[in-house]
Amino acid sequence: MNTNKGKLPYLIGITGPIGSGKDTTAIFISQVLNAGRYSFAEPVREAVSLIFDIPVHELTSQEGKALYDDYWGFTHRNLLRLLGDDAMKPVFGDDIWVKRAELALRKMAEEIVVISDVRFDLEADFIRRSGGFIIHLDRPNNPLAGQMSAHASDAGITKHIDDMSVMNDDTIASLKFNILSILSMRHVTRTRLNQPYVVTSGY
Repeated sequence: MNTNKGKLPYLIGITGPIGSGKDTTAIFISQVLNAGRYSFAEPVREAVSLIFDIPVHELTSQEGKALYDDYWGFTHRNLLRLLGDDAMKPVFGDDIWVKRAELALRKMAEEIVVISDVRFDLEADFIRRSGGFIIHLDRPNNPLAGQMSAHASDAGITKHIDDMSVMNDDTIASLKFNILSILSMRHVTRTRLNQPYVVTSGY
């Protein structure tokens, strides 16, 4: 029996299509808030790496996930989808990676954690129920739009009234400024920011 009773940190979830800037946003938020980072796909990547003998670093970047594996006959992205969703969820339930995330998050020391890959409504609802919020990223003329598929993981999540939206249609500096603006609107994250920096930064 798992007896982990740790408290959940304050969660910020990021969602958006492939190539919309989720990882860039998560890294930036973790830096300005001194926050931890987590990914729902982290245990899936570790499992795929172990089972199919693929280095984890090839399962993290967009370039690595797009690689085709001649031995297994799938791209790395498809191996992640097939194992994480198509193989595991029918047996252990659609919420398996939410439950796995909760175990990991309760062990983390950080008071705030950014989750960079919210792809399903179950995941988003978990973050909202915990008291956190969701950031939706949209990127017009996304160079990686062609990698989107009909798989459930690419369908996107339902937008709720308390969610925040960011249009990533300019420079990285502009994206960071928009993210800072969102963080300054939330009490928990605003108290972790240097307010003059939010107002006067060159982002």
